Amino acid sequence: MAASAGIVGLAFLQVQVEQQVREELLQLSVAHSATFAEIMSLRSARAQLVSTDPELASRMRTFARSAEADESLNLLRRWAINPQANGFSMIAVRQQGRALLLAGKPLPASTQVPVRTPWPASLQWKNGFVLRREVPVSDAVGALGVLISEQR
Repeated sequence: MAASAGIVGLAFLQVQVEQQVREELLQLSVAHSATFAEIMSLRSARAQLVSTDPELASRMRTFARSAEADESLNLLRRWAINPQANGFSMIAVRQQGRALLLAGKPLPASTQVPVRTPWPASLQWKNGFVLRREVPVSDAVGALGVLISEQR
């Protein structure tokens, strides 16, 4: 009888420990998910902020005028150095379906997982996660193209 009571007591303790471990793991998972969502939000905002740089819009608008295209492309390349120094592993600019600029090496598309955002975005994995965003670039006159960025 005492052995039965001991076994029942141990089983009860095991159930309590398992339940507590499950609850703590759930809390940790929720906390990590919230942290990850905040990191994604900040990186997404950074990519959007870069796309609103007036210098980028100006260079893209000038590029559309072929007489100044070479100089504008050189200025775009100089502009891209700064975003790369600030956490972007790759910056690309596309206009009317053609690539104007590629600074850095993009990760292969096979490693992308789509993310729901107002503009195309995906998560990639290469020794840590990388956020890839495609953000439209425009000025007061209209649409100019797309800024594609990857950042760790």
